[in-house]
Parts: sequence; C-alpha cells; structure tokens
Amino acid sequence: MIGTQVLVGQYLVGAQIGGVGLQTVRDWVLRFNAHGPDGLLDGKAPGQPSILSQEHRQHLIQMIEDGPIPAVHGVVRWRLVDLMQWLWEEYQITISKQTLIPIGADAHALTQSRKPMDMMVQGRSVSLFQAAQQ
Repeated sequence: MIGTQVLVGQYLVGAQIGGVGLQTVRDWVLRFNAHGPDGLLDGKAPGQPSILSQEHRQHLIQMIEDGPIPAVHGVVRWRLVDLMQWLWEEYQITISKQTLIPIGADAHALTQSRKPMDMMVQGRSVSLFQAAQQ
C-alpha cells in the first residue's frame, strides 16, 4: 500500500511539472515501460481503416487527372457526386463527400473547376479584346 502511495505522489509531482493530469502521466509511464523512450513518441492515432485502398486511390486520382469522357460518363467535368457514383459503379464503395475531398491534389481543382462554357466565353472575349487592340 505504501508503494502505491509513493507512485501516486510521484505521478502528482510529474503531472504538476508537465501541466497535465494524472491519467496522462500514467499513460506515459505505461507507454515508456512497454516500448522504452520510443513509446513516448506520438504515433498514428488508432481509428477506422481507410475506406479506399491504395489501388482505389490511384485509380480515382487517374480518373480525375484524365477527366470525364462525356459520351461515356455523361458529364463534361467531374463533380464530387459524379466521382462518388463512379466509385459505387466500379467498386461498390459508398463514400461521403467529406472523405472524397482530401484525396489527391486535384480535389481542390475539382471543386473549383470552371464550366467549359465559361472558358469558351472567356476565350472569345480575349480574342475580341485582342482584335480590338490591333
């Protein structure tokens, strides 16, 4: 019993020095005892495994980079809901928009892409401006 009181006292001192609670100090001690100093390093937090495998991610990124084929996919630009539908048709995977957004560097361009008509109108106005300058 005396040994337990001594340990709790040491945990209290450590908790006060570190500005943390007793449970945190206890967790640190258990991690240190189990894994040594490396046990105190922060690792990947446990959680649900990824819905998409690496193969799924690579295929999805390739689809984004290649862009849709209007005759095949029925769209002229990818939207998140289109990619969600494609994932279901291809792999029977249901995924939310929030999960899909961070995948690949193209996710930002996907949500910010302009419609083809906007680019056509902008191109026409640029050519009209250039013609007016000559």
